[in-house]
Order: sequence, then C-alpha cells, then structure tokens
Amino acid sequence: MRWPLVAVLGLLAPLVAGQLGGPGDPVRGLRLEPSPIVWLDAGAFVMGAGEADIAYAVELCMAERPLPIESLGPSSDGACSERRFLAEAPRRWEWTGAYGIDREEVTNAAWRACVTVGRCPPSRIGDASPLAGPRMPVTGITFAEASAYCAFAGGRLPTEVEWERAARGRRSDRFPWGRQYNPSVANHGVSPEGMDGSDGFATAAPVGSFPAGASAYGLLDVAGNAWEWTTSAPRAEDVGPGSDRSVYRVIRGGSWMQPAEAMRVTHRVWIGAHEQRSDLGFRCAYDRPR
Repeated sequence: MRWPLVAVLGLLAPLVAGQLGGPGDPVRGLRLEPSPIVWLDAGAFVMGAGEADIAYAVELCMAERPLPIESLGPSSDGACSERRFLAEAPRRWEWTGAYGIDREEVTNAAWRACVTVGRCPPSRIGDASPLAGPRMPVTGITFAEASAYCAFAGGRLPTEVEWERAARGRRSDRFPWGRQYNPSVANHGVSPEGMDGSDGFATAAPVGSFPAGASAYGLLDVAGNAWEWTTSAPRAEDVGPGSDRSVYRVIRGGSWMQPAEAMRVTHRVWIGAHEQRSDLGFRCAYDRPR
C-alpha cells in the first residue's frame, strides 16, 4: 500500500502541532490539524447548471457590468449573455469512485520542494513578486507541469467531475458556501477582469485565508484565489466541429482577477494545455490506497 506523500505528512502534523504533558499526565494542548487531503467515498451528485442557475449568473454579471460588451463575437449580445454560461449545462447526476483531493491549493513552498529534487521546473513567478510567498498558491504552471507535481506527491490532477463534486458538496449549491454570493468569503476580482482589494487582498492570498468560504467537504479556496487545472478536456460540443479538444484542458474555480459569476462551482473555462497564467494554479487528487 502506497500512501501519498502529503497524506503521510498529514498524519504526522497533529503529533507536532501540540504539546504533550509529563509522564502520567493527560495530553494537554494537543491541537488536531485537519488532514491535508479530503477523502470522499464513491457516490453520485448533481453537476452542472440549470436554467435558474444560468439566470442567476447573468444577474450577477449584470450587477457589476451593466453595459453590453461585445466580447464573445458578433452573434453574442454581450459578455453577460446566457450564451456565455451554456457550457455549464445541463444539470444532471454524475457519479465518481472514491478519491481524495487536496484541502488547499498547492503552495509555492510545496512546489519548491519538488524543484529541489529535480522533479519540477522553477515557477515562472519571480521570487520578488508578491505572488511568490511560501503560502501563496503556486501559479505560472502549465498543465503538464502541474501533472508532474501531482505525480511527485503521489497523486494526479482531479477530473472536472471530481473537482465539482468536492467544491459543491452534498447539496446543489451554487457556491462552495451556499446558494447566494458572498463577496467577503472568497478572494475575487471585479468585472471586467481586474483586481479588487475589497476582500482584503488585491492579488492572490495565502491559501486558506477564507475559511468561511470552505465547501461542505472542507475544501478551501475552490472559489477564487487561483484558477485550478483539471485533467479533463472540454466536451466536443464545447469547442465545435473540427476542433481538436485534446489540446485544451478545463480550468475551474475563478481567481483573484475574476468577478462574482466566476466564483460559482459550475463555472467552467478551457484553455490550451501549454498555457500558464499568474492566476492559474492547481490542487491534486488521489486514488484511495488499497
């Protein structure tokens, strides 16, 4: 049985987080830390957006950007069109096997440990950048590089279905924390794509800075902070006839540059697998040890 590296470290963390009493005394001050991996049993959940969810996304978008912006092509009626969100449909039941997923986004400190042993390249974010702090989410990473790190950590990138199940929780919520948008519990931006310091952070935040925005399963920062790679390519209907969907990967979660509608757990975007962005990171998933 081979346990993921982060799982082993998680089992040791509670032992060093507190202080033990003397001989014969009860344990005092022992603080149990949450496991760095959240384990989910096999099961079904409701995935995707229905008509009411898409209407709510349009409402959120219009609240920040009421003026039409022709950003989706001549056939579009603006950046807040329903067409922008149709890729989130349909609302349907999906099933996953048992798996684990990181509670937090992978940090610069964790990435540098991979760099040190020669398994990962240095991040493209310079050491002098405010995004380069050890507890900041590692960004500037391509899909292949993120996959290599997860293999180093004993895991893999999550599928899009696994990501949404862990972010959405047991209910059919629109956000990790519930049905309604709350700008105080996620590191978000403003529309159109720009920084917003009203949540306390103009750019990225140290991972776990918004515990009130955790999902029902306990995942942190699945809304905002950094987009996250998944291992899933977009569907054939997403990219259109004649397009090679294998060169793209779906990213999820929005980022510190993204507005309210991108914080929803059903929001999905796909980009070239070779691309890297300063607001795009990842978290790893794990097959349950046998």
